[in-house]
Amino acid sequence: MIKWDETLTTKEAEDILIQAHVRREKRKLVVDKLAATLILQGYLDNRKRMGNPHSG
Repeated sequence: MIKWDETLTTKEAEDILIQAHVRREKRKLVVDKLAATLILQGYLDNRKRMGNPHSG
């Protein structure tokens, strides 16, 4: 199992959406999806940077 820190990811997603001028109503609908995307992208970027120990 790999532990991944997702602290402040929702806040980061909210800030991105605000900077993109997304209305509050729309932000509520997409903030969690964007936060999940940020978490996954961060993990993938780190994995690429560190090399993939699970590749064959």
